[in-house]
Amino acid sequence: MNTSIPYQQSPYNPRGSSNVIQCYRCGDTCKGEVVRVHNNHFHIRCFTCQVCGCGLAQSGFFFKNQEYICTQDYQQLYGTRCDSCRDFITGEVISALGRTYHPKCFVCSLCRKPFPIGDKVTFSGKECVCQTCSQSMTSSKPIKIRGPSRESSPWAPPCLWALPPRAPSPSSVHGFCRAGGKWGTFPPWRTSES
Repeated sequence: MNTSIPYQQSPYNPRGSSNVIQCYRCGDTCKGEVVRVHNNHFHIRCFTCQVCGCGLAQSGFFFKNQEYICTQDYQQLYGTRCDSCRDFITGEVISALGRTYHPKCFVCSLCRKPFPIGDKVTFSGKECVCQTCSQSMTSSKPIKIRGPSRESSPWAPPCLWALPPRAPSPSSVHGFCRAGGKWGTFPPWRTSES
């Protein structure tokens, strides 16, 4: 069976116009190999990043604000950084409380385990804590800190919810200040059980 398909004129070369293709960047006639992007034609040498000038014909690129930009420059100009590791995020992303993370970086700040999907996260104003650590924190016995006065140190809370010995040194305490609502590792003050 012989079926004929009607010829359709390309919108890029309407009937009656010349076969001349002009480079979108330099305006000269394109001959030989050309790159066509978004209905624009370029000499291969002219299809370059608007920021650094590197060639885009053989690499990935972005188109933003009427400019063609290489991946690296696009990340520098418009990319999103992970709030944990500060590297640029490509691919999957987790957003929580106005912050953005790589999935591997969105972990409990205390136990360093990833948050289970759908689990609740406690945010202390600076760090995210999993339910397990949050519960163990609030069920810990409070300890009193004896040391510098409030006037001489911002970390002189009257009562601190201490965490199990996860502190950087045996003489410091890592915990949550109920009065100030802050996490911290507290200086080597003398402590006594209440």
